[in-house]
Formats: sequence, C-alpha cells, structure tokens
Amino acid sequence: MKSSGVNRVRRQHRKFLIDLINLISKQGPINWNTKTKITNMKTLQKKQLQFARRKARTRAKVSGTAERPRLSVFKSHKYMYAQIIDDDKGNTLVAVDSRKMKGKKPVERAKEVGVEIAKNAKAAGITKVVFDRGGYTYIGKIKMIADAAREGGLEF
Repeated sequence: MKSSGVNRVRRQHRKFLIDLINLISKQGPINWNTKTKITNMKTLQKKQLQFARRKARTRAKVSGTAERPRLSVFKSHKYMYAQIIDDDKGNTLVAVDSRKMKGKKPVERAKEVGVEIAKNAKAAGITKVVFDRGGYTYIGKIKMIADAAREGGLEF
C-alpha cells in the first residue's frame, strides 16, 4: 500500500474540517501556523470551533487501512455510535449504536457498544484497529467503549 494514498485521504479530510471550522467561526480563513485568538464569538460557537480543531488534529494523525481499519466513536447527547471504517476505500465495515441497548446508565450502554462492536468485528474478520476518539477526551463513555472493545478481542 502506498503511503501517498493515505496522505491524500488525510489532506482531503483536513481540508474538509478546515472548511467546516471556517464556516463555524465566521471570521474568515484561519491561519493554522499561529495560534488564532477567538474573539467576538458566542460561547457555543467557541466550543464548536474548539471541538472541530481537536477533531482535525486527531484525524490528521489517525487513518484506517484495509489491514488496520479505524474504530471511530461518536456520541450525541442521547446515544453513542461506533463504526469501523476502511479509509482507503471509504467503506464502513461494521457499525453499532446504543439506541437498542438495555443498560440503564450511559456508561453501561457504552460498555455494551464496545462489546458489540468487538463481536461484530470478529465476525467480519477484523482483529486489529486504530482507535479514533473523534475529538472527545479519553474519559468516561469513550474510555468505556475502548476498554470493552479491547476486552472483546480488538487490538489497539
């Protein structure tokens, strides 16, 4: 596998995230070589911009291949989603969400998501993945998904 293909995907994804951040910030293009001070923005816009920056930094470093796909985690206010993605082809190989999980607490549902994604990945013949926390801090529900996936047999 050529590294240029992976780098091309990273550049495309980074450009997409930069465009997204520019739309959110409404301050025009952001100079990434210097620390941009965020001014004249509402609190929600600042948080969205900071999250988009964290996500861009994470995704610039993490990319999935056919041999080692990416385990991507997303959490909404109500549910959690995990999917295993082959970034070379742009395909989602396995996906799981917490909408039908039986746990009473969010952390319990996160553990169920991690176990289920590991079980489905093993059924699809995937044992090694790269974990993409997606801009979220590695605590609480995100950590529980990762730990449960490791217990289920995924290596990362």
